[in-house]
Amino acid sequence: MEFLLIWALKLFLPALAIGGLYLWADRTNTSPRALNDAKQRQFIAVNTAIYGLLVVILGSIALFVDGLVYRYRHFYSDGNVVAGATIAVFFGLCAIVLSQYLGRSYRVHWDDHAIEGPSAYRLPPFGAKRLRLTYQQIDGIGVDWAEQLCLYRSDGRAVKFSHFYRGHDALMKQLERKRPDLLVEEDDWVEP
Repeated sequence: MEFLLIWALKLFLPALAIGGLYLWADRTNTSPRALNDAKQRQFIAVNTAIYGLLVVILGSIALFVDGLVYRYRHFYSDGNVVAGATIAVFFGLCAIVLSQYLGRSYRVHWDDHAIEGPSAYRLPPFGAKRLRLTYQQIDGIGVDWAEQLCLYRSDGRAVKFSHFYRGHDALMKQLERKRPDLLVEEDDWVEP
């Protein structure tokens, strides 16, 4: 019984840390400013410090569980070893998937003519599929199944970003200037 309590605490504390990190990210990503790239376009991106820390936490959990499985493999049945290894692989894959958000392919760029950003998420090493939309091509604003904000066009393809992108308010203000007819209340957004 004590063993289960120790395991519960060892898994609960990292989960608590990830939840706290999520809340911290939600509160700190309120910067209305966007950054400028070498082509003098503005862009927004995920907070790399937060995502980097998430990658480290998830990778550490994977290594911790893997180490426990390897160290105590003689004391457990094969089913428990497989379950522990599966958990380690799961957290390792989560860390790998999150690490791709640290790259440039997930940035959303815009200028006075168009917006360019990720339109489809793919597993590493492929990264995001990108799409460029002129302001006239944008048919609406919506939210997809993963709660990502979508600027979509008539064929259903969309530029996607989330409130975790630092400076997303600057992009919304640019949309308000260029296409005020698109901006409606969040409750009225549709799924593309």
